[in-house]
Amino acid sequence: MMIKKIKLLLFFVIVSFALQAQKPMLHPLRSNATLIEYHKNKAKQNHVNQANNRTQSTATPTLTLPFYDEFSYAGPFPDSIKWPNSQSIFVNQTKAIAPPTLGVATFDGLNKFGYPYNSTIASNNLNTLTSVASDTMNSAPIRLDSIPFFGIGLSPVDSIYLSFYFEGMGYWEKPESGDDIFLDFYSPLDTTWTQVWTQSGYTYAPDSTWHLVMIPILDTSYFHNGFKFRFRNLSGACGDVDHWHIDEVYLNNHRNSGDTMFSTAPLSAQVFGDVSFVYDLQSPLKNYSQMPFNQYAGAADMKDSIGVSLRSNFTGTVSIGSSHLFYNNSTGSVINSSTNGSNNLPPYNVSGYCADHAIMHPSLNGFAYPHPLLATDSSFTMKFFITHPAVDTFPRNDTITFHQKFSNYYAYDDGSAEAGFGIDPGGAGNYKTAASFTLNVADTLRAMDIFFEPVIDVDLLKNVPFNIIVWADNAGVPGNVIYTDTMRYIYFPVDSAINGNIKRENSFLRYQFRNAVPLPTGSIFYLGINQIYDSPEITIGFDRNYDFHHSMFYNADGTNWYVFPGDLDPDYQGSLMIHPVFGDSLQTLAINKFKNTATNISLYPNPAADCVFIQSSDVISNVVITDLLGNIVLQQTDDSIKKINTLSLQSGVYLVKALTNKGFTDTQKLIIAK
Repeated sequence: MMIKKIKLLLFFVIVSFALQAQKPMLHPLRSNATLIEYHKNKAKQNHVNQANNRTQSTATPTLTLPFYDEFSYAGPFPDSIKWPNSQSIFVNQTKAIAPPTLGVATFDGLNKFGYPYNSTIASNNLNTLTSVASDTMNSAPIRLDSIPFFGIGLSPVDSIYLSFYFEGMGYWEKPESGDDIFLDFYSPLDTTWTQVWTQSGYTYAPDSTWHLVMIPILDTSYFHNGFKFRFRNLSGACGDVDHWHIDEVYLNNHRNSGDTMFSTAPLSAQVFGDVSFVYDLQSPLKNYSQMPFNQYAGAADMKDSIGVSLRSNFTGTVSIGSSHLFYNNSTGSVINSSTNGSNNLPPYNVSGYCADHAIMHPSLNGFAYPHPLLATDSSFTMKFFITHPAVDTFPRNDTITFHQKFSNYYAYDDGSAEAGFGIDPGGAGNYKTAASFTLNVADTLRAMDIFFEPVIDVDLLKNVPFNIIVWADNAGVPGNVIYTDTMRYIYFPVDSAINGNIKRENSFLRYQFRNAVPLPTGSIFYLGINQIYDSPEITIGFDRNYDFHHSMFYNADGTNWYVFPGDLDPDYQGSLMIHPVFGDSLQTLAINKFKNTATNISLYPNPAADCVFIQSSDVISNVVITDLLGNIVLQQTDDSIKKINTLSLQSGVYLVKALTNKGFTDTQKLIIAK
């Protein structure tokens, strides 16, 4: 296996116009929040099933031709009937670029729980990672001896082909040299697996197009009951990295090497004709993906038109149309609907996506959900669907839906990260990242929800202080500081183990402000963080599916603000996962909340030499002292801590973090002078 030269944190794009020593960086993700949440919910459901003495069947049926899967279902794993024991594969609609159908199967370096296969990777050995066996997608047993009920025996003369499309990288993280993907066939006669196809990782930039592979089945040892095939990959096994995407897997007889995917029979006789959306529906809001219900201004906050992408995978021209509707989630009643006309759609390989503007980009004609919204009626659903030929076999990819929520926060993202954004360490700290927001009416800012991506060195990140800052507007960039909360820490929930792998939660965290921040009507404000010290780097989730990069900013030198360079580099087209939270109550979201309630500790003498005394109105049970890089240099745990021995500390500046028996924390600066 190949030795990887640069992995994970060193995989980034240098922004050419930024001349400062520190650069903005996009990182591969360390874990998959969707899978983590799935298993949390599954554990709860298993508990209910056990309480009700219910069990699920695990038998694997033998399938017959044809075999087909285009992964347009919800996932997050492949269909267990077609792909048993394949839960390391992530079925999704967000990671691939321009897939043949709505949804793909993604291969990466994460196990089925959403954590790295190798959870011990640290920053000091990223340069020597070896590509190792990672994900496998196994087909169920398939009858290649005959087609039951028809009495048709099968042999090589029946022209049986397995075909599929593949793409390397997609939205983020290319497979490098050594990060290969393979296809194997299983012979029921020989009971052996044989590699029949492989695609190597990329030394340079990957080809982002989708490629069709046609594999004929000719070996007579395969023509028995119980034939199987599988896809598998090699990766660095250190996170959501080295992506391969698979779509439209099709196995059938009477095919030829010239098939585009489906039968070349006339349209009326085609069995697997398909018209499919390419991406899921996005929010109809103009400026955000979500906003507070009291800030929604009706039609002024809605897009002028809807935009979707659609392709035909037929071999001939078909007639299609589209419609969309909105319905009330509380009553289920339709509150607005529109038919968008019809037209002929040639095959994708002839004309590309559907180009009929009325069908694909219908006007909303000033529609707005009934306004004003109420807290008890703060969501609606939008549905977009196409009318398709009667022979379209997969209507599930002909309808896309978006549930528009209005709560008490703004969001640009869709809740899922494709990458992480941070500032490349290399200076004296003071790195800032922010997103801009605009209020329609006066409101009170109470908290920040933020998605921190634990890339590596999580134990160090837990002790890295940062500031939460609210800035006023200064001609389109952050200006004067309106409010700041100092000395916050990243609170990752307590680690636990799943099948020997370290489990680290990966979700939005809520940081409640010490003081509310009232903002007037029409306010343009910026919310973000200031990393005080140089290392380790704090990484924020970055959503590649919602592009609001003009509202995202970074400051890498303490002085100059830059808008995200998405106009120059498409990798930076996306949104930071930062949410400002408003209103009188912060209880409307089931989200991890952290109040930085102070213990009001005091240290004396300060400066100190051999010892320091610590006082608080509460009982202090744990003290952690770190240097300015976040390294723990001393830790003391006791029922009641009043004195700390500092003989082992050299002269310098340290941070003392105290935890009380009530769970409150506070941090103070300590100077050691000897």
